[in-house]
Amino acid sequence: MWTIRQFPKPYLAASQDLGPGKIYINKNLTEWRAELFKEVRKVRKKDNNCKAWTIDRKIFFKPELTVKALRIDSYEDLKTF
Repeated sequence: MWTIRQFPKPYLAASQDLGPGKIYINKNLTEWRAELFKEVRKVRKKDNNCKAWTIDRKIFFKPELTVKALRIDSYEDLKTF
């Protein structure tokens, strides 16, 4: 986890331009996984009870608060949502 002092200046400038909660730093994701995570976030925005996050280049999605988190590895995994 980065503290505010560790963020490179371009990221800080971008976060100030976009407003709070509007920046996603996908530094640990490949280009393909970053696009996949973008699609996961689109699904998440449709339903406010959903959660999505990344850990160690892995994408996780929790469709409901009472359901165990699912690992998303492909666009096929998103088709059920």
